[in-house]
Amino acid sequence: MAYQTNTIDYGLRTTDDRAQAHRVPASSATSCVHINLDAIERNLRCFRALLQRGDTGTSETKVCGVVKANAYGQGAIEIAGRLVAGGIDMLAVYSLQQAEQIVGVTGDCPILVFLPVRQLNRNDTLFSAIAAGYLHLSVVDLEQIEQLGACAARLGIRLPVHLHLDTGMSRTGLTPQNLETALSLLQHFEQFRLKGIYTHLACADSSSKRTMEQLGRIKTAVASHQARIPGDCLMHIANTFGTLLNQKLHADLVRIGLGLYGYGPELISVPVDATLDQPLCHAVRWVSWIEHVAPYPRGTAVGYGGTHILERDSLLGVVPVGYGDGYPVALSNRGVVCLSNSRWGHDVQAPILGQVNMDQLVIDLTDIGGTAEGLLHE
Repeated sequence: MAYQTNTIDYGLRTTDDRAQAHRVPASSATSCVHINLDAIERNLRCFRALLQRGDTGTSETKVCGVVKANAYGQGAIEIAGRLVAGGIDMLAVYSLQQAEQIVGVTGDCPILVFLPVRQLNRNDTLFSAIAAGYLHLSVVDLEQIEQLGACAARLGIRLPVHLHLDTGMSRTGLTPQNLETALSLLQHFEQFRLKGIYTHLACADSSSKRTMEQLGRIKTAVASHQARIPGDCLMHIANTFGTLLNQKLHADLVRIGLGLYGYGPELISVPVDATLDQPLCHAVRWVSWIEHVAPYPRGTAVGYGGTHILERDSLLGVVPVGYGDGYPVALSNRGVVCLSNSRWGHDVQAPILGQVNMDQLVIDLTDIGGTAEGLLHE
């Protein structure tokens, strides 16, 4: 099934994925999110295969699985555990709290924390993992280096850190001009182990030119100080989009987030030079049902504000999911849902008509015909 940014899967399906999938309850009992863990591990293998071929791709390029925000809301504990079992080289989260959620299933797999940490305490829940070097901390400014250095010296621990350079996101991070000072401070405090230098790409899905300019900035900055950078320090630049956009962005490690769930190639609006041997497999399904079906004559206004007027006699259905469950209001009169029925042997698509309500969607079943009634009993 072709992915669309405005598609959610509805309808009940049979599955043999009992051991390979888990279900995440949605915000109401009217729907459920299905996560296929086998698909996530398969997608990881697809990216590894991509990194191991081509003019600049090598088997040395590592993969970091981004599982921040509860693995994009899909269940960080289960997904992190599967990624570690699948041989992921590193995981990434936003905060220490998110790291705490998964540290029990990650073993000795390092976890990169994006949110800058400035103070540590021996009583912290994660202190043992930090002291053991399993948590890698991002450094975003010179003051943080001094704060962390003093803290680590007091606690008697060494900290693996990644310097975050701002090369065009304009959000956070050291400027390339500050890299020399940052490296000097790291050497001043013996408590640091420089494990990475990285940047965030601002528009890898939409602008090759701006993305390659960011690559040039970080490469120039690093090259100027190469003698002071340890040999095992990883440079990482590419997110999912960057990994697909250009192999020159692969560097020592790539950070894959959306790609693990099967999304990426179809969201890039610029030509890419890195193609996958096999298509990614969508790992996430949001499932609900049709709770009501009724016919309406041509000319009927549908929903709040009457933003859609029926151009023909139509059969409409109501699905008990809306913006209160997370379905975007912006997809009013634009969204598409996929309907499943064991008698069809394939999915059919139905457009959303009218405004997305807090807890309901109206969909057009006209072209499906009388079989739509059967959906109510699947």
